Amino acid sequence: MDALHRSGWRFGPGGGWLPFGPEVRQARLATLRSMTALLAAVDIGATSIKATLLGDGSPRVRSRRTQPPVGPDEVIEKVCDLLSALGPASRVVVGFPGPLEGGQVRSACNLDPEGLLGWSGFDLEAGLTEHLGCEVACANDADLAALGAAHGKGLELTVTLGTGVGTGITLDGTLEEHRELSDLPIASAPSLDAYVGEPTRKLLEPEVWDQRVVEVLELLDTEVRPDQIWLAGGNARRVTRSRLGRLEEKVWVVSTPVGLLGAQRFVSP
Repeated sequence: MDALHRSGWRFGPGGGWLPFGPEVRQARLATLRSMTALLAAVDIGATSIKATLLGDGSPRVRSRRTQPPVGPDEVIEKVCDLLSALGPASRVVVGFPGPLEGGQVRSACNLDPEGLLGWSGFDLEAGLTEHLGCEVACANDADLAALGAAHGKGLELTVTLGTGVGTGITLDGTLEEHRELSDLPIASAPSLDAYVGEPTRKLLEPEVWDQRVVEVLELLDTEVRPDQIWLAGGNARRVTRSRLGRLEEKVWVVSTPVGLLGAQRFVSP
């Protein structure tokens, strides 16, 4: 705990906590401002697609709403519209909410729950490269968040809580390959997504969902045995720290734009 405090962690008012102190936040913002090549970072989600241009002063974030089911053509069109509004970029890094292999989508259940719109096997990297006319790299969105959240020491697990559950693992700051942990069954649910994803959260009382998240974190801690666990995503702020039990000194919520930092680190380790 003392080491975390020295690294900039501190508790905020009302018993909450701030994951990064002012020195760490300023250092990370300086990293964003120091980028010389214009890199566009895109985050494809089930409810919105966000894009920002890095290396052009303060990052400006633009977004377009999405509504599942949504197919590849619509997603590519929205990405192109967003980047056209932001301005030219020399490279584009895209975070995708599902597993990829060589730029090809393996599954996209958050975007296309019934699997009818042609995502499986779709070459997203090639499709975006053709439309944008510049270098494009696609990666799992949780992997990008993991790169952005990592402090670079030991085995670190990042868990994103949003429409679904995503996981990324780094070892000494380097991204590690891993199985799709969101597919793990838990209790009576077939997957972590089904257990604590946004559709389920809306049906549960807050304390019930909160306890389920703790169960998910305990399962992942047993599976991965990380030194630290970072929580990111829109629902991370909903987790009640007092319920974490034995994980309280290991689990921290990330409030900085780790996806943006992860995009930069993905292309420039």
